[in-house]
Amino acid sequence: MIVADPMLATGSTMCTVLENVLDAADDEPEDLFVLSAVSAPEGLIRVNEEFPEADLLTVSIDDELNDEGFIVPGLGDAGDRSFRTT
Repeated sequence: MIVADPMLATGSTMCTVLENVLDAADDEPEDLFVLSAVSAPEGLIRVNEEFPEADLLTVSIDDELNDEGFIVPGLGDAGDRSFRTT
């Protein structure tokens, strides 16, 4: 099973998605991959702690999260970039 998100910041969204997807699955997946383009260390740590069976694959690990939970330096809001909203 592959679960992808452009940016893995706090890990909160990914953990919620993984929990829901795994709860809905008939069987445990043989392999579980979490994919992201950019991650923050905090998000990687959280997902790894809550889902140690998952292999985490990311293109880039940025420095940190700011006080608002955004990846720094990051790419900006993935939703805004994807759908050209502000």
